[in-house]
Amino acid sequence: MRAITRLQVDPTTPHLARMYDYYLGGKDNFAADRQAAEELRAEVPDVADATRTSRDFHRRSIQWLAETQGIDQFIDFGIGLITPDATPDELMSVHPAARIVYVDDDPVAVTHKRAMFGERDRVKVVHTDVRDPETVFGDPDLLSTIDMSRPIAILLNSILHFVADADDPQGIVDRCIQTAAVGSFLVLSHLTLDGDASSAVRTFQKHVQAVTVTEVQPRSDAQISRFVDGLQVIPPGPNTGPGLAFLEDWRTEGTRTAGADPRWERCVVARKP
Repeated sequence: MRAITRLQVDPTTPHLARMYDYYLGGKDNFAADRQAAEELRAEVPDVADATRTSRDFHRRSIQWLAETQGIDQFIDFGIGLITPDATPDELMSVHPAARIVYVDDDPVAVTHKRAMFGERDRVKVVHTDVRDPETVFGDPDLLSTIDMSRPIAILLNSILHFVADADDPQGIVDRCIQTAAVGSFLVLSHLTLDGDASSAVRTFQKHVQAVTVTEVQPRSDAQISRFVDGLQVIPPGPNTGPGLAFLEDWRTEGTRTAGADPRWERCVVARKP
């Protein structure tokens, strides 16, 4: 396993990944994170529900791809400190030979995930930035784990709204798709400026940027849709046409709990034809 540069952890400065960890009941957070998380919840009470809904969609989409599409290779961008995370075990219960590579630019998150999964041959954690897809897809650990000549799933859930327009998020998505084999899937969720929750999303953006080092860039539904131009968009349900969906409307097949989704994020799953 390659060494990575470890940054000094500042327990007095809130970190968004640790705030998410707190909302999800994890233990990898400090007093400053908990205080900032509660202050944010006071301004936007749905924030914890939004975090849980995002994670539920992430896991549900992986399960759907594995069980119905036969996908057994996954590249997951922006791993954070989300706990618990049983994704590899869930995948391998469907495909015993399934493989997954996590990608993150945060050395603390990378160290955390490597400690969690140890030396599994089919699970790797790569310390690279999503803004540099050339380096991501040229990484030796990724290439030794993922067969790029076969279909893969590229997971960009709740990550592109942390990529500024100046960093060309469309170009990042396009490069990921160009690298993937025909039959691969893109899974994407993103904070939306459209809909009834736009005020809450704007408040979230302002609060997070004020108390952490994280920039937040919500986008319109039209902007989010452009990420999957040229791809075959999967209908979000059996009786719907292809297009964007709110997270809890994607492939829940009647299991949706009323009021469980604050409808902050749009999602889409699309196949490379």
